Amino acid sequence: MISNWIPVTFRPKVGSFLAGLAYLVGLRRRKKIAMRNLLLAFPDRSEDERTSILKESVLNLGRGLFELLALGGDTTKSLMDRVDIEGLPHLRTAQNKSPTGGVIALTAHLGNWEILAAFMHAYGLEISVVQRGRDNAWFDRLVNRLRSNWGVELLTRGNAARGALRALRDGKILAVPLDQNCSRTEGVFVPFFGHLACTRDGPARLAMATGAPVVPCYIERIGRTHRHRVRILPSLEMIIDEDRSHENVEENVRRMTSSIEDAIALRPEQWIWMHKRWHTQPEGQPRPYSSTRKSRGKKKISS
Repeated sequence: MISNWIPVTFRPKVGSFLAGLAYLVGLRRRKKIAMRNLLLAFPDRSEDERTSILKESVLNLGRGLFELLALGGDTTKSLMDRVDIEGLPHLRTAQNKSPTGGVIALTAHLGNWEILAAFMHAYGLEISVVQRGRDNAWFDRLVNRLRSNWGVELLTRGNAARGALRALRDGKILAVPLDQNCSRTEGVFVPFFGHLACTRDGPARLAMATGAPVVPCYIERIGRTHRHRVRILPSLEMIIDEDRSHENVEENVRRMTSSIEDAIALRPEQWIWMHKRWHTQPEGQPRPYSSTRKSRGKKKISS
């Protein structure tokens, strides 16, 4: 790919330039969604501050995409040279405590999450990733190929249960992003930046069923450079309940979501604010995005 011919240190600059153009000439509806999200998350910040976070978030997406497209030309050494991993002993401790050595790595769409698994694989860690299929089939195949070339096992959400159990049984690290909206049938409602957000409960149920520790693991870009930092935190204290009662599942999901919220609050400019995180609401509650898209007529419709 053309990005392979661009020096590593220059790739983020090219990616942010292209993303900056997209921000200026397009993304109108997505920007409205993002600004609504930022208002929900940071009501005490000024509109200028929230706009600044959004702009940097879009630029971060561009940097990350360009780095992802160049992943096929990277070597193990080149990856290790540009990432710092903090808290690796926390992961080792969790592996030692796990009944099988398998660990659930709780993560989010933060920093350049697309290459997080490749970085960890470069450090000799066996990774399986639960992921949602992308809307663009060509891009989905491309990303899957790039990840698979780095020895990352990909498990498609919706059909991942058996593969996830196998990965944990085999002592692998199961990476699970848990910061996106889901349907009521897939999750529970827990607070996220002070507002109820429907959040998948599958990872919590999996942890409760297997006894696998849940270890928060996030990646962040260092400034606007080509370097990254992976932060591995101590494993979360989870409620162990073989019956997996609704109350205990919900509490475990709340604890997992709270960790993600803390990570985003540290680097809000590196999270994907254009996603409709609060789209699904409890029965009878209004959705917060009704004003972000209009029908062809004059009447506004709920998105």
